[in-house]
Amino acid sequence: MIALLMALAAGLVREAPVQRMPLWGCFEISVANSKSYANPFTDVTLAATFIRPDRSRVSFWGFYDGDGNGGQTGNVWRLRFMPDQVGTWSYECAFSDGTPGKSDTFDCVGDGAKSGPLRIDPANPRCWILADGSHFFARAFTAPELFVAGNHTHRTYWIDYFFGTKHRFNLCNANLLNFVGVGDELNWQGTPYKAPDPAQEGRYVSISGNGLFPFLYSGTRPLFDGGSNVDWLRPSIRCWANVDEVLHDLEARKVVWFNHWGMIGWDWSGNGRLLVPAAARKPVLRYWIARLAPYWNVTWNIAGEWDELLTPAQFDELGTFLKEMDPWKHPVTSHALGTTVDRPWVDFRVQQFAAGTSADSVTNAGRASADYADKPVFAFETSWEATPGKLTPDQVRTGAWGSLMGGAFYLYAECFEPTLTWGDGSAFSYIAIMNDFLGGLAYWKLKPDHTLVNSGSLCLADPGREYVVYRQSGGTITIDLPEVGPAFKAQWLDPRTGARKAAAAVEDGAKRTFSCPDAHDWVLHLNRGE
Repeated sequence: MIALLMALAAGLVREAPVQRMPLWGCFEISVANSKSYANPFTDVTLAATFIRPDRSRVSFWGFYDGDGNGGQTGNVWRLRFMPDQVGTWSYECAFSDGTPGKSDTFDCVGDGAKSGPLRIDPANPRCWILADGSHFFARAFTAPELFVAGNHTHRTYWIDYFFGTKHRFNLCNANLLNFVGVGDELNWQGTPYKAPDPAQEGRYVSISGNGLFPFLYSGTRPLFDGGSNVDWLRPSIRCWANVDEVLHDLEARKVVWFNHWGMIGWDWSGNGRLLVPAAARKPVLRYWIARLAPYWNVTWNIAGEWDELLTPAQFDELGTFLKEMDPWKHPVTSHALGTTVDRPWVDFRVQQFAAGTSADSVTNAGRASADYADKPVFAFETSWEATPGKLTPDQVRTGAWGSLMGGAFYLYAECFEPTLTWGDGSAFSYIAIMNDFLGGLAYWKLKPDHTLVNSGSLCLADPGREYVVYRQSGGTITIDLPEVGPAFKAQWLDPRTGARKAAAAVEDGAKRTFSCPDAHDWVLHLNRGE
């Protein structure tokens, strides 16, 4: 003891450094508990209280994590948290049966801050911002192989291919309710999955499945009778460890995840379903929240085609529960047969119509406007590419432009039965042209106003400053412009090639007419250049 005191006085023994965590980063600790439980996922809770720098408190909870390395059994619980204030935080946690946990402090710093979760833009509720205040123009793509793939090298390549240097999408639509068995190359309809081959550009390989499903099950794969062979109260830790890896890879590229098939189930319109039983739904949602809510780049999708799975009362109960339990209020929605119903807890509405075969821009714009309820609209399954079965690349282009001109954000999916081939879509370049053009503008100031243009034309407007007009089949565009102010600069964009060329400048206001360069679709951009 005397030696220790002398060492302290001499400054030779130092306290452990305080852990530093970037703002909106994922703070994590492990807590050991050697007690034996019949079901450690449900029999005990690791409850925690976090105290912000401003002294306000946040209650949260941890989750059972087996041996801490992907193994199903062990004595490890984890506690994750996402700090939302810069400064010194403190926390304490303990188990609900009285078993002690931990307490400590950490510093949240601005250096290396993450973006924070998606938020609805209060200035234009059709749009998204991130918690740090930056604008988020959603460039969404369907990539179901990310959680299915058994080959880690392939998966890493695909993430970079779709969401990194190649195509630059920033919103990933991928399902976690995996239906592909170990070593299988077939989806639920018996058709091979395919994706770009890392070894050769332009070649596509069948995907070998990893067999991972978020909950333990008996047999070779979950049964599509609702999941009668699934133990919904025992998460598969190996599967969730894989989810962590994918989310880390997406987060490194600043990509947000939308979980296609939902958190509690999906229905294939009479072809089978997976559905968490009523008594297990809230425990399942709690596990999702404990494990994934501390990631900034997640959204919550309750179910796929919820209206075939749940009553409206059940739907509202789960949505309200999810909203209340998530301290960070990640955006909540649910995929539906049509468009997600408007509920107070619904943050954005997901569209599905015409089975993804709507190529008409005016129709898609009209649906986007009709479904707007002061919250973003996700044109999810509206204009998908596949021949036969869905749309040609040219039809995808016109349908996608219509959705965006109606104020929605668009999901590109170049897939569907009978081929289910992913990664070789011919409309990639068209979608990139569209996203690069609109995403390069102050799009959050633009709102649909088709009353300013003639029939068959579609208009996004920041009145008096900027206008974007799309017309699907050539002809003339007539637009009603303000009569005062500097001249508008006018430019044509070819949505097929990305080429731009000047149009005649508009020297004054009133109605002006422009002739499209040919009979194909064209975009007219007017900007005062202020």
